[in-house]
Amino acid sequence: MAVILQTKNDRFMFNNKGWGMLLMMAHEHGWQPIGTLPPVHWSRIDEGKLPEWPRADYVTGRGQRITPKDAAGLADALESLLDDLPNHDPLEEKTVFRLQVPVYPSLRVVKSEIPITDYEVFGGENKGGLRRFIALCRSGELVVW
Repeated sequence: MAVILQTKNDRFMFNNKGWGMLLMMAHEHGWQPIGTLPPVHWSRIDEGKLPEWPRADYVTGRGQRITPKDAAGLADALESLLDDLPNHDPLEEKTVFRLQVPVYPSLRVVKSEIPITDYEVFGGENKGGLRRFIALCRSGELVVW
């Protein structure tokens, strides 16, 4: 499954595992989550019929909103760890197979018995994508789908 983070003008996609890893990495580097806001479409529901919104929900992809201040904090934490990420491909030796499909990012199959760290996942060729995501976070409110 995919997690799509969207602003008014752009979007970014992670797989579920990658999004979870990114949130944990950001938290370990100082991000203090403020909490999400309910989806905009909830404004059409009668006040008395609204369920309680779980503010700690950053992962279900129901259209919850990450405020600009919270997104900026996420960006700050991620930016602080960029220099610690390797520039080379740290997964090259762990890769068994790589599938190249035109128009899509390459799909890598990694040896399952070897553990992979967050730094390996977001390093190398993915470091540029992380920089693009940081810029997206700095552009305002994020909606999680």
